[in-house]
Amino acid sequence: MPTATLDIEHAGASDLARYRDELLAVYVDAYADKLDSPFFTPERYWERVEASAARDGYGLVLGRVHG
Repeated sequence: MPTATLDIEHAGASDLARYRDELLAVYVDAYADKLDSPFFTPERYWERVEASAARDGYGLVLGRVHG
């Protein structure tokens, strides 16, 4: 069996828009059973992400296995 490779990418707040669709897709998959709650909507999640990204020192780390 082939070994899985984990690719790690570092990004900053200025790169956030480029990853929006990918991050939202992961979020929706992870919280699918809670999306009907106002706190867990994808829009609210993205508001929280943007608020965090506005802080000094924000960094984003993405990990992918098989792309």
